[in-house]
Amino acid sequence: MPKTADAPQMEDGFSLVELSIAIVIITILSSSMLRAYTIQRKANQIQETQKQLEEIRETLIGHAIVSGRLPCPASPTIPETDPRAGMEDRNDMNTPCNRNYGVIPWATLGIAGHDVWGRRLTYFVSSKFSGPTPSTGLSSFNLSTGSGSDNAGTANVKPGISSGSNIASDLPAIIVSHGPNGLGGFLPSGQQIPGAKGDELENANNTQTFIFHAQDETFDDQVIWVVGSVLKSRLVLSGRLP
Repeated sequence: MPKTADAPQMEDGFSLVELSIAIVIITILSSSMLRAYTIQRKANQIQETQKQLEEIRETLIGHAIVSGRLPCPASPTIPETDPRAGMEDRNDMNTPCNRNYGVIPWATLGIAGHDVWGRRLTYFVSSKFSGPTPSTGLSSFNLSTGSGSDNAGTANVKPGISSGSNIASDLPAIIVSHGPNGLGGFLPSGQQIPGAKGDELENANNTQTFIFHAQDETFDDQVIWVVGSVLKSRLVLSGRLP
């Protein structure tokens, strides 16, 4: 019987073509996983910042219940190597605030003064709600403060810089996180991050108008505010307002 040729044998391992295809697949999968992780991480950071802002709002109201007034902002430009960093900017308890715009006075309140991206939280407070507490021991403001004809000096929130309407008006205080891009926010060194434009600039230009809307490619700020009626009702319950 004639001797037949041996059948061709499969080589062990991968060919270069197979290896290249495997590398492409792994790269695509890794890129997809990284993109999904980045999106999820950003969502978690935004959620964490929102919770932080809500807790700070409660802390501000708690401060008003104890002291009869909202705290003054801290200077945004003092570096954290300075012992005055994070302290409310007021000469003494019997004088008005030295500023209405600045950053959350984290050292005075005993809280974290930075968002998850390491930037200071912008803080506006109306002088009508942060004045010295009177000798009566009650609040520095009353039930009619900041409303009607007395609303000058309070803040408002709009859905966009060009909008003619307000989301909220006659607000005693506003807190802003300048989001992942940080534009307009202050670093621990006291330096302000340049480059804010449009709606983000409105949250960093020391006016009584602030912007709040869904985050997009040009706006990633997170904004929260103290409502005057809520603040007053809490002080009524605590006995600070009659």
